[in-house]
Amino acid sequence: MNHEEMERAIEFLLEHDSRFNEAIDRIKESIDRLTAAQEKTSVNIQELTDAQARTANDLHLLTGKMLELGEIVARSEEQAEADRRDSRESINSLREEMRDGFNKLILGNEVTRDLAQDVARLAIATSQRVTGIESKLE
Repeated sequence: MNHEEMERAIEFLLEHDSRFNEAIDRIKESIDRLTAAQEKTSVNIQELTDAQARTANDLHLLTGKMLELGEIVARSEEQAEADRRDSRESINSLREEMRDGFNKLILGNEVTRDLAQDVARLAIATSQRVTGIESKLE
């Protein structure tokens, strides 16, 4: 190989080495960007994992509260039914007492009326006797 060919070969190698170094630098930059993106992705995945864990915990707590609420509603419904039953019994008892009271009032009214009629008859009879005695005395 002569001197000119040797220079061209060296020039080619230097140019090739320069392009190779530039390619390696671009690859390094790409790797650095990918590494940064991977780190961000890892942070995002960890945040999502933490959020999912909090959501699962909140859901567990909410489920417990819903069960408690269901039990409270069931007890309230049972108590409401018992209260309705007691109210019906009290109303029925009150009705019976009122009916008995009205019946006694009616009976008392009838007895009073009968007594008033008897008194009126006795008064008339007494008045007639007194009139009869007075007429005999005259």
